[in-house]
Amino acid sequence: MRVIDNGLITVEVATDFGPRIVGLRPAGGENLFAELGDLGFDLDDGRRFSFRGGHRLWLAPEVPEVTYEPDDAPVEATVGPGFVQTTSSTGGVSKTVRVALAEDKAEIVVDHRVVNRGDETIEVAPWAITQLRTGGTALMPVGTEPPRPGRLQPSASVVGWSYTDWAGLEWDDDHGVVQVSGRRDFPTKIGTVLARGWLAYAIDGWVFAKYATVRQLSIDLGASGQVYVNKDFVELETLGAFVSLAPGESTSHSEAWRVFRASGDLTETAQQVESHRS
Repeated sequence: MRVIDNGLITVEVATDFGPRIVGLRPAGGENLFAELGDLGFDLDDGRRFSFRGGHRLWLAPEVPEVTYEPDDAPVEATVGPGFVQTTSSTGGVSKTVRVALAEDKAEIVVDHRVVNRGDETIEVAPWAITQLRTGGTALMPVGTEPPRPGRLQPSASVVGWSYTDWAGLEWDDDHGVVQVSGRRDFPTKIGTVLARGWLAYAIDGWVFAKYATVRQLSIDLGASGQVYVNKDFVELETLGAFVSLAPGESTSHSEAWRVFRASGDLTETAQQVESHRS
């Protein structure tokens, strides 16, 4: 385990497996990330994928034999002032996650890099997934901005999966934000074109927000931002560009994270997240 801390926030990065960021602790607060122990699922080839909790790098689109590659082996770690970088190579692909903590703010930059180490061209998108503990509310903005008066033109697209519980979502029509309760007996998922560049989660008076570049995708019906919830964890997910990688080629995807105290209700929280967007 490698730990970086600036007095405002502590980040914990695994080295025995990964690449994984397993802890995100604001000063005076608990770990915002889920801690899932041995929770996981068995693969058809007899191996097992362990969720563990925290932040991981997957490959999209979701194809089990590619996406569910276990990440249980020790990683190569590089540590410097305010940053930790870990790299693994499994399944013909090298994955690198670099986390850098600001000196005097609860702000983090997380860079993801995928390299094709195989002999054939692959088509993938980096898929950055953050698992948070249950009990809060996920916020997903839809559309480029809150709808304008008149509302005569389409302003948003929302993507569902076969198990999406549409009735269980709360829609803030005035501000274009979907609220998803972070504790559900049955899983649900929702996605959107990440036109406003962020997803967020509010829990115990804290807000975790992740910001990513807006991308047009040809996979997942264009949903570059996604929220998944079940009884064990909440996931905030962003996707990088979907590209063809010849052997030796790479692709990257970056997120900026902010952690701050909530100052009001969920509508005000969404406004806070917008204001923190750089």
